[in-house]
Amino acid sequence: MVRFENAQLVKWQKRAATPRAWQEYAERKPEKLRKRIRAGVPDAVRGFVWKLLAAARAPPDWRQQGVYHKLCSKEDGPENAFLQIDKDVPRTMTEHIYFRSVGKTGQDALRRVLRAYACFHPQLGYTQGMSSYAAVLLLYMTEEDAFWTFATLMQHCGLVGLFEEGFPLLFSHYDTWQQ
Repeated sequence: MVRFENAQLVKWQKRAATPRAWQEYAERKPEKLRKRIRAGVPDAVRGFVWKLLAAARAPPDWRQQGVYHKLCSKEDGPENAFLQIDKDVPRTMTEHIYFRSVGKTGQDALRRVLRAYACFHPQLGYTQGMSSYAAVLLLYMTEEDAFWTFATLMQHCGLVGLFEEGFPLLFSHYDTWQQ
């Protein structure tokens, strides 16, 4: 089993070695790639693959240099968003060592990512539950990469519907599940 997993990892590392290698593989074998992604991406390359998948969905000029750091420096955000973020961050993934204690690296990084997103998309701001998505991304990539991947998931992959007023996407999925 270990040999099989190592062989799979080597294949994934080859596919995701560079954005160009990824693009070429995705164009040559889209169905095979889809099948392999659904079967599971090895932990060691998961963050890189998620970034590549998100980048493929975003417009070419989506990620802008310096925007994340500028957003992080804002002292206040949309209506009570920062207060809600400050309440939710300590309650997110409390059993994971990266997020376990107040003042630790994980909680600070999560707070910055969520505050930056609330400022980036002030019409939505922050809604409880966003922290779980951002926290998972932070386990696999840098803060800035987590921010841009999260923003892409929200804006270009439709996740924003889970958090908009009335939670339309959430109720749609719930109704489907009920049926």
